[in-house]
Amino acid sequence: MTNLHPNQPADSNRSPANHEAPAVPTDQGQSDLANRSRQAAWRFSARMKNNTAAWIMWAAAPFVVGVPIHDFYLGAIGRGLIKIALVVIGWGSFMAAYFGFIFTMVAAGEQSQDLPAPGPLLWVGFGLALVCMLVLFAWWVYDAFKMSTRIDSRNDAIRKDVAQEFNVDPWSF
Repeated sequence: MTNLHPNQPADSNRSPANHEAPAVPTDQGQSDLANRSRQAAWRFSARMKNNTAAWIMWAAAPFVVGVPIHDFYLGAIGRGLIKIALVVIGWGSFMAAYFGFIFTMVAAGEQSQDLPAPGPLLWVGFGLALVCMLVLFAWWVYDAFKMSTRIDSRNDAIRKDVAQEFNVDPWSF
């Protein structure tokens, strides 16, 4: 065999196929930290709340039968359930008052009587419905002013949870 390289011993049979890369000294701790930070960044990006999605859900809430989907998206389950309860109470009292009034009118018409004046059930039902809807509207407007703050605080909490899970600095990713 012909020695092509003068610094290489003649009996060495090193071809590119069986040549190993020289060991490069690396700081294993730094590499592990970079790997954990990268994994934390991926986890955070998967779990973080999107501003556009939250705002679309907020804007759509009144048109989706009053369901506060933005509250559930941002993790405020209790707040969302309270709003759903207000919607149910408001619509329920409105429907009870409406149908109570209709049935009263139908019954009075069948008996050929003069139409009675609306009773307290009508006013209480419509009043309760109005109060519930006004509270929901005011809360919806309040959410508009606080939405960015809520999204940022939720994302900060997610960032801290992910950082604790991967044992890295929360602002390293």
